[in-house]
Amino acid sequence: MGKSGEGRCGKKRDDINNNNQLKDMISRKMSGGTLGPDSLADVEQVKSFRDFLMSYNKLSEICFNDCVWDFTTRSVKSQEDKCALNCMEKYLKMNQRISQRFQEFQILANENALAAAQKSGAIPR
Repeated sequence: MGKSGEGRCGKKRDDINNNNQLKDMISRKMSGGTLGPDSLADVEQVKSFRDFLMSYNKLSEICFNDCVWDFTTRSVKSQEDKCALNCMEKYLKMNQRISQRFQEFQILANENALAAAQKSGAIPR
């Protein structure tokens, strides 16, 4: 084992347990069982955490590949450090901007759908 709580692949035991819990919950649901409100909250929490980890790993990989080029020393050069910080900042700003635009688009789409429903008479004005 590596660091405390980590397996050979670097995955934490809690992450593995969460994956196993998620698989168990999904298989119970697929076999006709029911999920209670606590289970559904757990599933959403695991999905949210998984999405965060995917985004973090993508950011790390992109910035590492773009900014780390000197493997002849153990220390990180100041240029590499600065590049990685700039890369991270750009990625996070871009991600934030995309999220804002998506929200704006969703609001507009909801307003258009509401207007169309009101026009067709499906929803009273």
